[in-house]
Amino acid sequence: KYGTATPVLQFSATAGSGTVTALAKTAAGNINGISISQGNNGESSGGTLCGYLTNVLSATVTVPLGFSRGSGGNYIVTYAGISDAAGKYASGLKYLTFNGVVPRCYNTATTTVTDAGYTNIINGKYPFWGYEHVMYDSSSATAGVSNVVSALTNYITPLSSTSSALAPNISLADMNVKITKDGGPIVVK
Repeated sequence: KYGTATPVLQFSATAGSGTVTALAKTAAGNINGISISQGNNGESSGGTLCGYLTNVLSATVTVPLGFSRGSGGNYIVTYAGISDAAGKYASGLKYLTFNGVVPRCYNTATTTVTDAGYTNIINGKYPFWGYEHVMYDSSSATAGVSNVVSALTNYITPLSSTSSALAPNISLADMNVKITKDGGPIVVK
């Protein structure tokens, strides 16, 4: 419920030889003609972000804005896509747990979709959702476009909790709750 127009505070890491040696606010930039302020920008790749997380944070690195290092040290945290995270897991990336539950992004053969994360998601206890929409202009669609849309629709439609191969996807039909608008309250179906 943070909102797309609310500025964030993000940092960029400088790393070498397996160690993050510096942290600084991300540089200001311009994305598609829109000015992005310092600290509100980001990296162009989730793989780059996940790569930073496989490094050790130097004991001498300055933690920006006076945040306390604390007795346990500091950690770099990011939101990352499944393929980026899974690609760096073997290199040392660690997944955070939420209420003690491992996220649904492990890319291993032993993962199933009927885990505690699944149960909490379908019942609205983890309110961080994403949606996929297939949209195209049907009035100007060619046979090739229609074939691609049909193939995508046929792939997406059968997603359900019964197929571990499709983890971490959850079918909308599996959900016991819904929202009526982005950022709106979660209600029982």
